[in-house]
Amino acid sequence: MLERWDTLPDELKEAMFSEQYADILWRACESQHLTEEKIGVIAELVGYVFLGFLYSGDLAREIQNALNLDYKIAAEIFHEVDSKIFAKHR
Repeated sequence: MLERWDTLPDELKEAMFSEQYADILWRACESQHLTEEKIGVIAELVGYVFLGFLYSGDLAREIQNALNLDYKIAAEIFHEVDSKIFAKHR
């Protein structure tokens, strides 16, 4: 994982720890009434997308599987993250 981190552009490294992005993710998850623990799991999955270990298009399904959520809830979270975070780095 550290090798992958070293190859990331600085812009993506900063994005992974951005307070603004953390707030976007938190609000997206909180709007779906998720616990802090579940939000942490989703944050980890989002990090995997940034690192290139997970394709962004698979994120909703990964959220659903990791947390045993209804797909509609996972898709809503994905949509927020994709449009407000990932889209800025394509």
